[in-house]
Amino acid sequence: MSDPQGIVTYPGLATFTKAEYVLSQGISPGKCTIELPQELVGELEPTGDLTVEYANESIRLPNCLVDSAHIDQSEKGYIARVTILDRRWLWKLGYISGHYNLRLPSGQNANEGFNSSAANQSDADGTDIRPGTEQSPQDLATLCLQAMNEQNYDVSALPNDPRPEVDWSYTNPAEALQSLCEGLGCRIVYWLADDSVKVVTIGQGQPLPDNGLQTFISQGVDPPNTPSSLKLVGGPWVYQGFIPLTAVGIDADGSIQEIDDLSYTPLLGWENEVPGVFPSFTDDPEIRALVEKSIYRMWRLDLPVRVPGQNAPTISDIRQLKLYKRLVDTHFDPNDSTKTVPKLPEIRGSFDSRYAQTTKTPTSTHWVYTRGVNIDEDRWLIITDDTLYSIADGDYVPANIQIKIAYSVRDRNTWEFFRYTKDKQLNSAVPTPPRILRREDIFGKAVGSFDDQFNLTGFTDNTNSDHLDQEADYYLQAAAQEYIEQDSFDVPYAGLVPIQVDGLIQQVTYTIASGPGGSTMTRASLATEHNPFVLPWPVRRRNEKDRHARSDKTQDGRSVLDTRGGGF
Repeated sequence: MSDPQGIVTYPGLATFTKAEYVLSQGISPGKCTIELPQELVGELEPTGDLTVEYANESIRLPNCLVDSAHIDQSEKGYIARVTILDRRWLWKLGYISGHYNLRLPSGQNANEGFNSSAANQSDADGTDIRPGTEQSPQDLATLCLQAMNEQNYDVSALPNDPRPEVDWSYTNPAEALQSLCEGLGCRIVYWLADDSVKVVTIGQGQPLPDNGLQTFISQGVDPPNTPSSLKLVGGPWVYQGFIPLTAVGIDADGSIQEIDDLSYTPLLGWENEVPGVFPSFTDDPEIRALVEKSIYRMWRLDLPVRVPGQNAPTISDIRQLKLYKRLVDTHFDPNDSTKTVPKLPEIRGSFDSRYAQTTKTPTSTHWVYTRGVNIDEDRWLIITDDTLYSIADGDYVPANIQIKIAYSVRDRNTWEFFRYTKDKQLNSAVPTPPRILRREDIFGKAVGSFDDQFNLTGFTDNTNSDHLDQEADYYLQAAAQEYIEQDSFDVPYAGLVPIQVDGLIQQVTYTIASGPGGSTMTRASLATEHNPFVLPWPVRRRNEKDRHARSDKTQDGRSVLDTRGGGF
């Protein structure tokens, strides 16, 4: 009795000499390469179901696509090699949009890197995920799979406690899903047995079958290139506190100067210039316009800045500050659709609260300025809607004021922001620099407490309240899993052995040769990849990310050829 023959069927495929299908982890489609007479290539349907059968076993691949055909010369004449992709070719298409787990504050300044993580719908300094945007990792994965038109999937392997911030704008949903998963120590696999999609944990899965059909067992080890440590680098620290202000004005040449250094400063100073009237500037409309626009209304940040926080950075140059048009403090706003919103910057100090109706401004009272405040963050300027000044024995002087504002701080030497960081040590045979993990959505905030004279008396930060270290540990632990050393196995089997790729079994190849002497073989690899004609996982992911990144470029409305959602 002759040995059974392997059979491959596909719409339009009349005969073949050899076929090989490689199933690997990830979102890139698996490829089935079929050799057949060149004259039969034109008979193949563009799409259809591909089935591999041997003895009592069969594997069905629905919705495959003919991707390419190449003609080669062999001893038996010209032969075609046709590449057919499994149904993951469809994952190159489609898009998903959404900004989830958005940290407050948001709105027009959300792109300033000013996020934080603990919010209540009450008047408090806690800031959290903006109401209405919270999604767990499993929720996010489900959104991606639905955008991929998947009906049968399992995302339960994803850890569900982290809240990674994602900003998808017409992003390819498969790439969004894989990026989400790999940050949490997981990968995507196509599950052949029931034509489903599963999220699997890296390094966890089934052993290779011991069914007596093995032709040999190749055991090896692929030691990971383990770094000495991992360093998670989060977003910039955000500080909130009072910063003193100095009165400045716009000079005739457009420069910003302290008011006593302006080229048009009155000979007797500003003491006798009634704000709003400015009697010395009635004859020069251009200079008068500058006076009315800036005198007692334009203010520059001044040193020293009392930065709150443990190991707070020192500021010796005002250019180290990155200002935000928000506070860390939030409040309940019934007019906002999300209710909880950040407060606006606030000016306090000694200024004439009745606008020149007194002969002496009380200096013992710190008023709160309740009208408009504009922030020119590029020039470190604060602009008030009204003139703010004090009166002392009939003389007019600039108000003694400070602004409560949120800001980040740059290092004076490198101009890099001071950021939240957390380290994890690994067992490395060779001392190395750390591997860097970037998570802009994890960052610290420190809110200062001040007395009536604006002296810093203490601070609170969100390290514990927002569980920053715990959040960082999810990503550090996921990255550490990549460096767990495991024995690898590469095992060929006689016949067709259905083996599922998972978090441990990384690759399976089915090879069918037809005709006399033909054979059917299955080859599977645990903790390694065996097929030399398929790019290894790190290279596949790099290529997928590169193609996705190229599709994201030039989205300024002028030269966009392909927006987010490119293939891989």
